[in-house]
Amino acid sequence: MHQHADTSIHARSTTDAQVILDTSVDVHCAATGSKLQRGKSQGLGLGSLSTLSGPDAATGVIFTAQGASVKHLGIPLSNEPADAATALFTAILQKVEARIARWSGFRLSLLGRAYVAKQVLASMVTYHATFIPVPEHLLARLCRAIQTFVAAIRPVISGTQAPLFPHARRPVSVPRRTAALLWWIFDHRSRLSKPR
Repeated sequence: MHQHADTSIHARSTTDAQVILDTSVDVHCAATGSKLQRGKSQGLGLGSLSTLSGPDAATGVIFTAQGASVKHLGIPLSNEPADAATALFTAILQKVEARIARWSGFRLSLLGRAYVAKQVLASMVTYHATFIPVPEHLLARLCRAIQTFVAAIRPVISGTQAPLFPHARRPVSVPRRTAALLWWIFDHRSRLSKPR
């Protein structure tokens, strides 16, 4: 069960959840002057409870339908984790590509593009990738988009034909002192694909 304030309650059954809500949660609400609106809480049934859907009469909690997800601190929880991961990282990829398109309008140096890639683009992925592995096909697209932005000599988003900087006619030569800074861009594939 997931409550509005990003508090999770884990129970073996809806009866156990009702006991927790009626005792511990209600005691906490009484002590703090807060109120739990059970109708706004979300539940996710796992295992033998995965068939739960809609409002539960005992607890008043609304359980998500099969295949749907509940977000806890921005991380989708689902009984279909592969589908939830694909949906999450597809949306993130679209946001990264939109951000790349916006930053591509600025004439940045290689170091500037590397800084934007690390501080802006990679940070859009890192939090979620810490908890959920990025699906391989989306990881390849994310890496390609970020690497292309840093190199600035090929199209950034699939379907576009114009390079970022039309005047760039030769491959980018990376100075030795910058190579260490850029290493994470070309070798972060394994980091993003493994949860921490």
